Amino acid sequence: MSESVGFPVSLLSLLRCTGDGGELAPPDGYGPNGIIHDGVTRCLSCGATFPIVDGVLDLLADSAPEDELSDHERQLRDTTMPMERGVPGWKPDWRDTAEFHTTLARLGDISGKTLLELGCGPGLYTHQLAQKVSAMIALDFSWKALRRNKANLPSSIPPGRVGYVRADVSTIKLCPRAFDVALTTLYSNLPTKEIRLACNSAVHEGLKPGGLYLVSTHHQDMRKRLRKYPVSGRYTEGGIYYINFTRKTLAQELTAFSQVTFCPAVVELPLVLRMPSFKFKEFMARATVGLPGFNEYGTILLAQATKSRASDVATDTGRRSAAVGAATATAATALLPLLDTLPM
Repeated sequence: MSESVGFPVSLLSLLRCTGDGGELAPPDGYGPNGIIHDGVTRCLSCGATFPIVDGVLDLLADSAPEDELSDHERQLRDTTMPMERGVPGWKPDWRDTAEFHTTLARLGDISGKTLLELGCGPGLYTHQLAQKVSAMIALDFSWKALRRNKANLPSSIPPGRVGYVRADVSTIKLCPRAFDVALTTLYSNLPTKEIRLACNSAVHEGLKPGGLYLVSTHHQDMRKRLRKYPVSGRYTEGGIYYINFTRKTLAQELTAFSQVTFCPAVVELPLVLRMPSFKFKEFMARATVGLPGFNEYGTILLAQATKSRASDVATDTGRRSAAVGAATATAATALLPLLDTLPM
């Protein structure tokens, strides 16, 4: 692990206590340039404490995900499961390359933006995104993944740009309207609809109006449907859980967002799969994205969900209406004694 990468004090304001949603106070005596390597942050509301260990803010501490399948995945990722994607020396196949470039393209221009990455893993996307954004939170529940990600963060990334966080996406709380963009590549590994909706709700709260939420999932594509593959299961016996989505089933879980569009990230055409050329397969997998008919052969489904720009207006209007209603009720209560004194 790189000892020079600590948690930036400036990024604590993007996060909230997982208990009551209170703001987090930095530990006393943090290092130069506002970087924390080891310490304890405290919730200003409830007093709960969360350690920062080797530059990683640990919002899980000694607890574990409540869901049994989620905790099983965490244990596998921290022990026997290899962490290869994105680390030095890793050799991606054509599917990995096509997925990577299509996903980055769907994020759009992220220059100078504040970004949240859920399920950052060992750094496949983190290390590319960090070169363009102004600030980002890279979140995972695996110590092993976070340590490998952090250790391989390019030295060209300025200190204070990336904050590593160990947390469960079903319990995270974010500063309202703080992020421009959020990316998740773990969605298909979240085992229940309740967990996925909790994650979506937290992201929706944390995004600025007009902010983008890019969700990457396994697709129940044409080939799987024709061959009657199960919608969910495990990659291997006793392994990690997965669930495949269609546009319809994924849209049903993103109703909080005002606009949702879809595209495949990897199109696998039957004839192309027989070709020996790596580069040709990658080219076709990317070139056919968005073409009618071919989309149904995409093995990865991307959803671009946008938070309504009117979200804050509605919220503020609701707050003003509540305040007016409370003031009216208070005034009416104060007048009651006077009304009792009037002659009938």
